[in-house]
Amino acid sequence: MKKFICGIILCVIGFMFSFVCFIRTIYNPFMVYNDSEGLLASFLGNNTLLPFIISMLVLIAGVSICIYEAYK
Repeated sequence: MKKFICGIILCVIGFMFSFVCFIRTIYNPFMVYNDSEGLLASFLGNNTLLPFIISMLVLIAGVSICIYEAYK
């Protein structure tokens, strides 16, 4: 049960940080950044790509812990 709660906490932390990175990217758009356009250019222009990837990995780790503990 403790690992399941730890997984839930990791899910929430990963979701919140990825949500913050995504919202910051949406509200501060870059049209073109090093010949790339769209969402990737906005992530790169705002320097939020690496924190977004790390927070998504934390989210995935939390979900995988929850799934493992639920079906153990």
